[in-house]
Amino acid sequence: MTEFTWDITGMRRRASDGMVYQVDYKVVANRGDYKSSTNGYVRLRESSSPVAFASLTEDLVVGWVKAKMGSVKEQAIYDMLNTELDKKEAPATATGVPWN
Repeated sequence: MTEFTWDITGMRRRASDGMVYQVDYKVVANRGDYKSSTNGYVRLRESSSPVAFASLTEDLVVGWVKAKMGSVKEQAIYDMLNTELDKKEAPATATGVPWN
């Protein structure tokens, strides 16, 4: 079974009120001894009542990212990472020489 971890790697915000308008993220997939990851970002809409920057938590911001991208794109990320892990577990090609 694959375990997915979401990390917020950066945020851009307006200095005047702290409203976050871009979130950079990383999704890491772990399956046994194998790991794969992808990075991306989402741009957020302006809010009439932004959450105070100091009050933000990573879980809250990950929720924003997932909501913004939607379940179809989120699943596409999981599918892509699972495909990468499948290739690592059972590679189609190999290198080396038979006498070592």
